[in-house]
Amino acid sequence: MTEKYPKELKQESQEYYNRLADKLNALQKVKNDGRGMNCVRAIVLELLRGDIGSAKAIAWNEQDKINDALGMNKDIKEVIIHELFCDEKEHPWSIEEKIKNWKNKK
Repeated sequence: MTEKYPKELKQESQEYYNRLADKLNALQKVKNDGRGMNCVRAIVLELLRGDIGSAKAIAWNEQDKINDALGMNKDIKEVIIHELFCDEKEHPWSIEEKIKNWKNKK
């Protein structure tokens, strides 16, 4: 799963987001035969700028591209859900999860 940062490193701190940006950048670099993922690079740039709202907006807008590029490898998706959205109830893949749960109830 994802590595959690030390508790003393508050999620609101820029240092937290810089580390998260480094982690996402390292993960995206090896995707697409080493070409990386533009949509994840955009998230990384916003995290480094300290614009967390824009980083989250990009994740919402680009979640379909992230899914397509990852295939069965969900590491970047998990990091975004658990470390950018900090396990918030609503994240880019929450609708997908709700639909799966709804279909399973039928």
